[in-house]
Amino acid sequence: MLKKIEKKLKQQMSAPAPLQQYQFHIDIVSAEMISGWAFNKEAKNTPAKIEIYSGSTLLWQTVADTAREDLAAAGFGDSAFSLVPNPSILKEDISQVDVYIDGHKVNEQAYPLALSAPSVDDYTCYVDAVDNNKVIGWCRHVNQAERRVVVELKHNDTVLAHGVADMFRDDLLQANIGDGKYGFSLLLNKANFPAEAVSCNVYVDGLLSPVAPVELQASAQEIEKAKFLAKFANELGDFQQLVAAEAARIAEQIETATPANEQTSMNTVVNVAVSNIAELSARMNVLEKVLTAHFVK
Repeated sequence: MLKKIEKKLKQQMSAPAPLQQYQFHIDIVSAEMISGWAFNKEAKNTPAKIEIYSGSTLLWQTVADTAREDLAAAGFGDSAFSLVPNPSILKEDISQVDVYIDGHKVNEQAYPLALSAPSVDDYTCYVDAVDNNKVIGWCRHVNQAERRVVVELKHNDTVLAHGVADMFRDDLLQANIGDGKYGFSLLLNKANFPAEAVSCNVYVDGLLSPVAPVELQASAQEIEKAKFLAKFANELGDFQQLVAAEAARIAEQIETATPANEQTSMNTVVNVAVSNIAELSARMNVLEKVLTAHFVK
């Protein structure tokens, strides 16, 4: 392993001047994986940033901070990196890429890497039904059977429902459509409804699909209630975090208590806990009053 690294280091002697402070090697550039390692000799504790470009467009990035046994043995610490190229972000097909370390281009000649930009023609998508709270259907990527598609319903730029098409449906399996795990049941977010009647488009993995617009409806009362619950959920979430933090604080003080300071430590735990619990109780009373006032309308 060390001999291989030494050989790679010799190959870097002709690296461009900005890269002279680095020791690095690009191991693989393929559609399945881009990997290698990079070590900054002048900033040993700062992991190098790795960026992959197509022309002037940044496609993917990561950090060279992963442990690898051969690099550790050679004294380069945790300096490996790897990433899986995600073609879903491509705006156009690519045939080659450049690799940059901390903003410095590594290669003189571009690395061959052919990937196609996603197209709605690669997807099959159907909306089967719309009920009061859900939109039901199925969707799959034609050429990638194992892939699970993200489905969104949008009105302009507002997301009204979203989810992953990964539910098993026996009718799809019986029709020899892959493994049958392409169903979706999207729960409507009525808090985002801009009106009682809304027409929305179907998006697959971020792409506008040719599926006919879906017509959704909700009463003014349903929308108001959903908006209130969304706001209240945030307040309740903050309350739950405070409760969890107080429980963790009490547990930590109990665990760190020693026979010598046990009595003093326990008195502190009790006194602080009583004060904090009283504050939490007051906040819970406020939340209870808000809920009561809202639902008795």
